[in-house]
Formats: sequence, C-alpha cells, structure tokens
Amino acid sequence: MRMLASATNALLGTAVSLVLAVIGLLLCSNYAHDVLLPFGCAEIVALVASISVYVVYKNVLAKRK
Repeated sequence: MRMLASATNALLGTAVSLVLAVIGLLLCSNYAHDVLLPFGCAEIVALVASISVYVVYKNVLAKRK
C-alpha cells in the first residue's frame, strides 16, 4: 500500500506541474509572444530536471540512510 501511495503522490505532483507549465505557456503566449520559445524550453528543462532530482533523491540517496 505504501508503494501505491508514493506512486500516486508522484503522479499527482507531475500532473500539477504540467498544468502549471501549460498555464505559464498560455500566459507567455498572450503577453510576451516574442519570448515564448525560450520560455517554453526553459520551463520544460526545469520541469524534467526537478523531477529527475526528486526521483534520484527518493530512490538512491534516501535509501542510503
């Protein structure tokens, strides 16, 4: 049951992050269309990097303790 709860939390966190990324991209497309591509690329890279760091922390570093 603990694994299911952990997976659910990870999926919900990812879904919320994606929704916030889409909202940011929509706002950027309306108000700063000229920087949409760099903003979108930076946002996706930051999202993937933060999820990767979290997964490595939870699966590798937290198990060493």
